[in-house]
Amino acid sequence: MKKALKFIGIALAILFILGIIGFLYLKNMPDVNLQKQTAAHSIDAIKFFNTYEKNPAKSDTKYMDQIVDISGKISEVSTDRKGATVIAMRADDAISGVMCTFKENQTAKLAKYKVGDPITVRGICVGMTLDVVLNKSEVIE
Repeated sequence: MKKALKFIGIALAILFILGIIGFLYLKNMPDVNLQKQTAAHSIDAIKFFNTYEKNPAKSDTKYMDQIVDISGKISEVSTDRKGATVIAMRADDAISGVMCTFKENQTAKLAKYKVGDPITVRGICVGMTLDVVLNKSEVIE
C-alpha cells in the first residue's frame, strides 16, 4: 500500500511539473509573423463560412490551425474584452459569419477601414462556434 501511494505521489508530481513546463513554453512562445508566412488556403469569407456551416468536422480537418487568407466586406468592427480589434465579415442577411481577432500591431492599419469596406485578412483558423474564428489576424495589403 505504501509503495502504491508513493508511486501515485511521484506520478502526480511529474505531471504537475510537466504541466508547468508546458504552460511556460506556450506563454513564452514567440509570436508568429503571418506576413512572412504563406497561407495554406485563400477563400472568400462567405464561402468559408458556408463550407464550415455545411460540414464543421470536415472543415476543421481542412482548416483548423492553418493560416488562411479571407477576403470579404467588413460588416462590423468591435473590440474584445482584452481590447483587441475584432472585425466580422458576414453576408448581408446573416447572423453569423467570419470573426477575425487582430494582433495589437494591426491597430494603425485597421484605422483606415470602416464597415462596408473590402478587406483581405490572414489569420489562424481556430474553428467554429457561432462564427468561424480567425486569431492573430493581420491585414494583407
